Amino acid sequence: MAVEKMELMTVAGPRESIEEVLRSVVLLEKVHIESSIKKAGEGSLTLCMLEEAEGEMECDIMPYAEFEDFGELEKKMAIIKGYFGIEFHADKNLITSECSYKKCSQELEWLYSKIEPIHNEIVDKEARLAALREFKDSLRYISSIDVTIEELEQMKYFSFRIGTLSKDKRLKLKESYDSITAAIFHIGSSEKEEVYLAVYPREIEEDTDKVLKSLNFHDIRIPQEITGNPGQAIAVIDETVGNLEAETGNLKSELEGFKEEYEDDLIKAYNMLLVQKQIERIKRKMAFTDNFFFLTGWVPRRDKAQVLESIEKADERAVVVWSKDKSAQAITRPPTKLRNNWLIKPFENLVKMYGVPSYDELDPTTFLGITYMLLFGAMFGDVGQGAVLFFTGLYLALKVEKFKAYGAILTRIGASSAVFGLLYGSVFGFEEVLPALFVRPIENINFVLASSVVLGVVLLTISFGYNIVNAIKQRNIKDGLFGRNGVAGLIFYIVLLIMIYQVFASAYILNVTVGAALAVVLIALMVLREPLSNIIMKKRPLYHENPSQYYIESGFDIFETLMSMASNTISFIRVGAFALNHAGLFMAFLTMAKLMGNPTGSAIIIIIGNIVIIALEGLIVFIQGLRLEYYELFSKYFKGEGREFDPVKMSAE
Repeated sequence: MAVEKMELMTVAGPRESIEEVLRSVVLLEKVHIESSIKKAGEGSLTLCMLEEAEGEMECDIMPYAEFEDFGELEKKMAIIKGYFGIEFHADKNLITSECSYKKCSQELEWLYSKIEPIHNEIVDKEARLAALREFKDSLRYISSIDVTIEELEQMKYFSFRIGTLSKDKRLKLKESYDSITAAIFHIGSSEKEEVYLAVYPREIEEDTDKVLKSLNFHDIRIPQEITGNPGQAIAVIDETVGNLEAETGNLKSELEGFKEEYEDDLIKAYNMLLVQKQIERIKRKMAFTDNFFFLTGWVPRRDKAQVLESIEKADERAVVVWSKDKSAQAITRPPTKLRNNWLIKPFENLVKMYGVPSYDELDPTTFLGITYMLLFGAMFGDVGQGAVLFFTGLYLALKVEKFKAYGAILTRIGASSAVFGLLYGSVFGFEEVLPALFVRPIENINFVLASSVVLGVVLLTISFGYNIVNAIKQRNIKDGLFGRNGVAGLIFYIVLLIMIYQVFASAYILNVTVGAALAVVLIALMVLREPLSNIIMKKRPLYHENPSQYYIESGFDIFETLMSMASNTISFIRVGAFALNHAGLFMAFLTMAKLMGNPTGSAIIIIIGNIVIIALEGLIVFIQGLRLEYYELFSKYFKGEGREFDPVKMSAE
């Protein structure tokens, strides 16, 4: 339920142990890598760290310059994967100290050299088989002709071609007989094609070829080993096909033998390739001298001991220097890693849709998670429909990996909807089945709408508190003390609420004169926030722009503050409005059901009504809840300008 504390780690070690150290970092998946050297010729982040820890250092720091190309190896691995028909999976448990990338890549190259010729031979034989079978199928059309293939091929003055035409091209052939200088014999038919023998003088072979191409004439190629008349050719084909099938089967068995023997080694090589690719990416952010490497990265404080142990195990000569977050922030901005319990964690996705919290900012996930469940349940309160959302979310979370996170959110808001359904006494829209434990919205419209506004006031007040705490963490007096969302803005908001309440409720809480004077003072503090904060912090100049321009902008800012406070508060009336709309929409379907005049038709209308309400209104309420969180609450206290903790890890992507 907070942003995890980070420490900046710098590792220095001999270049010969870089592979072992970086492999341990990748497999741990707990280090967010920072660039150790920003640009060639600029100061090194790592060097700054080491100078801070060890004193002045003098050495030539250089970036990584030896880039390895994995393209060819990945291509070969993909080819072998296709040959074997296996699926790769990332498994860091397959990576052992005895296994090296160099050894695995050599084994992969050797395996590829063995199976590539076998596969190519299989492809070649299967292509020959396909051609022979096609020719055999064509020969049945001329099996009664007692002419050998050699006699046809040895004609001195004529050439011949055997081929097929589609049914529709047959008509075009008849229309073109006058322009074809060849004898065309129809020798067979199939379901989709007609088979023809074309005989023509050799000197006009080119002209004949053009005409036949225009008809999409598909030649039937005669394999070189086929001789004799059609009957004899079929016998030769059968014998050749049998031999090729036997040879292909032997080759496939040989390939299967390689698969059984080397499949595990191939998967291990795949995982080593994943690790090595990450190692190469890390190297691009590292700094080097002639003899040493330097690595910089952020590590969660609670994982510090584990990371240190792993690096020292990889090479005990490695030197590790740690810098706590406050001092490290002067060098680089820490990444943000959120830590929340099982109930709230799924709502991190909704927070990240808006932005990632800064390291020195409160994690809004808990507040968003609780309030979002509260708002959704209040707007969509129904035991039955909430149960449908809950079990739909449960299915997505357990069975559909792609929507697992959003399924988890659906289970929580579905449960909230069911709880509010008990409070409203509503089951699939029917309000006669259960007693209302709290209130029936449609019967207490004014109460529901007023309660929504009160809820909004409470949530907005908490949002002010969040912003004040953030300002304290960031030492931002200007916004935290004098800003419109800080202490001055909070007191001003409370004063306005009291004054408005006194007008409408005819109650006495605060003297009008005192309230007005207090409001004027608070407005003045908000207008003067920049010079006042600079005076307190002893900063000069007091204004970072032209004073007259500053006061004009501040004046408009006060007007915007008044408008946003009013609109933010009134906006929460939608919570009650949707609670009423939820009940009213079902009443409309219930009225249509009664008009059907028969139980079956009424039941169908009720079912359709519930489906429409769950799908359509559920989506609208989901969006409206997000709108309240993002625009009314987040705008008060959350900037979302952080960067997410992204540890280097073994990944298939």
